[in-house]
Amino acid sequence: MKFSGSYELNANKKTVWENLNSTDVLKKCIDGCEEFSAIGDNKFAAKIFVKLGPVNASFRSTIEINNIIEEVSYEIEAKGNAGQLGNASGKIKVFLKELDDTTVLNYNADTRINGRIAQLGSRLIDGSVKKNTDLFFQNFREILNKNSRLETNYKINNNIIGRLKALVFLIFLFLSILFIGLYVR
Repeated sequence: MKFSGSYELNANKKTVWENLNSTDVLKKCIDGCEEFSAIGDNKFAAKIFVKLGPVNASFRSTIEINNIIEEVSYEIEAKGNAGQLGNASGKIKVFLKELDDTTVLNYNADTRINGRIAQLGSRLIDGSVKKNTDLFFQNFREILNKNSRLETNYKINNNIIGRLKALVFLIFLFLSILFIGLYVR
């Protein structure tokens, strides 16, 4: 099966890239992800619970990231085994392009499914892939927005603290001048 898509994200390319390469962020974004950990350079192990129509499957997966062009693109190669239900594998190419303060993420994927899962039919699997992809990017957008709000609050708090420090310094300076003036008289 081949599929592709495009998502516009309200963050700069660097922020999107950093979040796409964070195991914590990815675990939160993948619906049904029970485990996601690094097992080597650009290689990860995951356990993902997936609902495909009437079938529930738990995939033990390995994910490897190759052909990395920093903040521009990479390829994800994934293989998953759901035991007696079958196997899934695929290759996904991800491309980032920055437009003003947003980033457009484009992807192309080629997947293969075999075993009992493949017997569900392409319409059911296509619908599940679309649903899970949309859910991933909805979760990803929420994390980007949350991080953006936290960063904004941090900058505002630092600005307020900086102003308070300046105000305290000015008050201290004023009081010092006042006391020196009273003492000199």
